[in-house]
Amino acid sequence: MAPDWSYWSGADTVCGGVPENFHFKNTVAHTRIGWKADCGIVYGDTYGDDVTVVFGAKSCNGFFGLRIWREQLGNSTLVSDTVYKKIFNATLAYTLKGDSIAQCNTYGKYSIDYEEGDFYKWSVYPKDAGSIVSGNDTAVVTVFWNNTDEDRVVYLKMATGKCQLYKNDRFAIVLKGQKEPVVTAKTTCAILPDATFDFDDVSCGENAIRFYAKNQAEGNHYLWEFGDRTSSTHPSPTKMYPIYGDFYPKLTLTDRFGCVSKPAIKPLRINSMPSDGVLLSPEAVVAGESTELQFLSTANGLPPVKFEWMKGHEIVGTTTVPRFKISSAGRYWVRVFDRRGCSRKIMPPVSPLFLKR
Repeated sequence: MAPDWSYWSGADTVCGGVPENFHFKNTVAHTRIGWKADCGIVYGDTYGDDVTVVFGAKSCNGFFGLRIWREQLGNSTLVSDTVYKKIFNATLAYTLKGDSIAQCNTYGKYSIDYEEGDFYKWSVYPKDAGSIVSGNDTAVVTVFWNNTDEDRVVYLKMATGKCQLYKNDRFAIVLKGQKEPVVTAKTTCAILPDATFDFDDVSCGENAIRFYAKNQAEGNHYLWEFGDRTSSTHPSPTKMYPIYGDFYPKLTLTDRFGCVSKPAIKPLRINSMPSDGVLLSPEAVVAGESTELQFLSTANGLPPVKFEWMKGHEIVGTTTVPRFKISSAGRYWVRVFDRRGCSRKIMPPVSPLFLKR
C-alpha cells in the first residue's frame, strides 16, 4: 500500500540550492520509508522519517520532484507504490494591494500577495508624503499620510527578494488634500498606542509611590486614574494613598496623532503601616548608670518586628524587642519595621537627663 499523503510535512515552494527538511510519519511496523529527489540530492541516509533535501539551482520543467515509498525491513523486494510530490521553485510574482486614494492625516494599510520573501523594504516617495508606521519588514505595512493642502500623486515603494532574485515595485496613490483644518479626533487609528505601566515595588501606606509609563514617546498625553478618585497628567507621577487596601490604578495614553489607547489597569495593594506609638524613657538618670528606652504601641496596625534605634542621625542599635539600653545623654528616637518591610519613624524624640553623682 502506498504511503498516506496526510503524514507528509515539508515545504511546497523551495529555493534551489537551499536545504529543506521533509518528514513522514511511518505507522506501519517492520517497514521503512525511502526517499528520492528529482533535480536534487537527499543528504545522509535516503531512508528514514526525516530527510534533508537540496534541490538544484534551476527547476526541471518549472518544478522539482520528491518521491517516497515504503518497503519491508529485511526484504526490500516488498515495496509499496511510489508517491510523487511536485515542489515548485519560488518566484517573485506578486501585486501591491491597498486603497489607491488616501486621505491625508489618516492611516492606510497596504500589502503584497506574497509572504515568503527573505526580506521586505517599504518606503514613501516623496519622503514628505508620509511615514511607515509598522510592518516595514513584513508583507503588510501601515502608512500614516501627512497633511497636505492640495491633491497630489505619491508613491508607496517596496522591494523584496528570495532565492537571490530581487524585485522593486511602486504603487501610485492619490493623496487628497486637506481643505479644512485637521480635526485630530477624527483621525482613523490603525494602531493604538501602548499604555502599559509599572510602579515601585514597595507599596506601604504613607509612603510615596512612583508610577511610570513604559511608552515615553514625545508628544504623548497621559491620564492617570489612581483608583481613589484622584488623577494626574504627569508622565511619571508620585502618589501617596491615604488609606490601606486594594486599588486599581489606570492609565489612558493619547499619542501625537490623537490616537487613544485602551486603558491599562494594574492591581496595587497598599499595605498597612506598623503600629504607631510613643517612645518612653526616664526623665533623669544618675551618671555612669544605664537606663532603658521603650517603645509603646498606641494605635492599630501590624506589630513591629524590628526596631532601629537612633541617636541623632546615627544608628546605635537594632533589636527585635521594643527595648534598648543607653548609658549616655543624647537625643534618641526609633524607627519600627513590620514583617512586610514597611517602616514608621516614632516621634517626638526623647532626651533623658544624666545627673552627676
